Amino acid sequence: MKIIATLKNLLGKIIKHKFISAVIVIALIAGGYFVFSSLGGSTSQTKYVLAAAEKGQLVTTVSGSGQVSASKQVDIKATVSGDVLSVNAKVGDEVKKGKLIAQLDSTTAQKSVRDAEISLETAQLALEKLQKPADALTLLQAENSLAQAQQTKQDDEDNLEKSYQDGLAAVQTIFTAFPNVMIRLHDIIIGQNIQNNNINYYVNIGDDYDFNMSQYGNRVSVSYQKAAAEYEKNFNDYLTTNRSSDSEAIKTLVSETAVTVSDVSETIKNASDLISHAYDVIPSTQGKTINDANLTSLNSDSVIVKTYLTNITTAKNSIQSGEQALVNINNSITEKTASLADLKNGPDELDLRSQQISISQRQSALADAKEKLNDYSIRAPFDGVIAAMNVNQGDSIASISSYGTIATIITKSRVAGVSLNEVDASKVKVGQKAMLSFDAIDGLTIAGEVSQIDTIGTVSQGVVSYNVKIIFDSSDQIKPSMSVSASIITDVKQDILLVPSAAIKGTEGAYYVETLSADSLSGQNATSSAGVISASAPVQQTVETGLSDDTSVEVTSGIKEGDLVVIKTVVQTAKTNSTSSQSQGLFSLPGGTRSSSGGNSNAKAFTRGD
Repeated sequence: MKIIATLKNLLGKIIKHKFISAVIVIALIAGGYFVFSSLGGSTSQTKYVLAAAEKGQLVTTVSGSGQVSASKQVDIKATVSGDVLSVNAKVGDEVKKGKLIAQLDSTTAQKSVRDAEISLETAQLALEKLQKPADALTLLQAENSLAQAQQTKQDDEDNLEKSYQDGLAAVQTIFTAFPNVMIRLHDIIIGQNIQNNNINYYVNIGDDYDFNMSQYGNRVSVSYQKAAAEYEKNFNDYLTTNRSSDSEAIKTLVSETAVTVSDVSETIKNASDLISHAYDVIPSTQGKTINDANLTSLNSDSVIVKTYLTNITTAKNSIQSGEQALVNINNSITEKTASLADLKNGPDELDLRSQQISISQRQSALADAKEKLNDYSIRAPFDGVIAAMNVNQGDSIASISSYGTIATIITKSRVAGVSLNEVDASKVKVGQKAMLSFDAIDGLTIAGEVSQIDTIGTVSQGVVSYNVKIIFDSSDQIKPSMSVSASIITDVKQDILLVPSAAIKGTEGAYYVETLSADSLSGQNATSSAGVISASAPVQQTVETGLSDDTSVEVTSGIKEGDLVVIKTVVQTAKTNSTSSQSQGLFSLPGGTRSSSGGNSNAKAFTRGD
């Protein structure tokens, strides 16, 4: 005890004055321990608990918790309106994809399909007819039709020639008497007899009673000048045209004459209106100055000119009709000639292609009609369970947008949505296997597979988490919204060299194990949990490590299968019966454990980390 007190005083002085290095302190402590041990007369024995490096499988996992949901849920809505004829499923029924859930009245849609089928068949028959060669009867009929058209053309040409001659005759009749009409009209409008024969005379005497008289006079003057100019040109063209002239010249003369006669008729009317108005506005005391003969002459010439106008208009229209008839028959002959040639040569490629396109269009229309018909049959879009049914037989779906959902279907498979921290989430990939357990169902474990991982994490109070979805086949016991715990397998290695985690020592990047050779054990049981005594000290062997879990570490180099590694060191002293053991390695859980051993009450066992 005096020696111990002396060592304590010496250490206190060293620490107080701080002039001796830590090496001296350690030497003094070691020397004191040696003296203490010698005085006590104690002996020690070291035992080693060993494990053999073995080949095996290593599985690493990450864990998370969350809730169960259906993997897919769809509200089934109709896309057409109609009465509900039948409901073929109820809530809770398991249905396969395509299973009929409800049937709507499809009478109108069925009619549309039938109409489309008939239209398609008609087009197909037309194509078949087009592809068949023409028979003798069809060729004969086409030839006869062409011959008739050619005969009609000859008749139309003859009729048109007659119309030209009739038109020329009408012009000749007009110009045999028309000069006298123009002379009388000139005398009444331009004549020099200011007493009664000049239109200006009527205007002048009428102005005293009606200011509009000058307007009547202007109309007469303008129309006469136009008619006179047209008559002069028309008359010269008439003198140079005869029956031997070409049809175009005769046609032009007839049209020109019709214009001239119409304008002369208009001039006669304007002059008659002027004189008649003069009768109306001039007082009876002055009425004796009005020349009744002029008005009578104009009225007589008006009748003659109107007759000429009717005749020449008829001749003009006859020529136009004849020319149009000839154009039409020529077109008809061209068409019939081509049709006959087509019959002889077979169907035209363009006609065939056109008819084939027509068939394709009708096929598309039929497909659309059938697709529309299918809309009246409400079917399951995938395998699942009916979660809700919102219609009954006899209901009317008049407005789909306002009616809403017909049924709701969910998949039988479920999804476990769990939350992982950012470290664990980085190890998880789609397709990895997982084992699921449920708080509500003791002892039930179901396998699943990672189907989705959030690409963007959620930050809450500075902690980042990621949602992971695990799909699995559900049993009837598992309901949506149940709590679930998931263990996701992130890596699996087969046939690798493994040692217990407690065997690995060292610092990061420089790991080692302590090994003992079988020869140093003198026939002892190397796997004894009480440990073995070795004739030689353990040897440190540098190793490289790989995958690890809570109990084992993969060793990739440094040792081989069967090598014995130290996982715990037990030191026993004979005097105090105390045992000191070293068991914790780098890959073990942190912290030590204490336990009581049998024997002397002073005996203690403890574990310390290396």
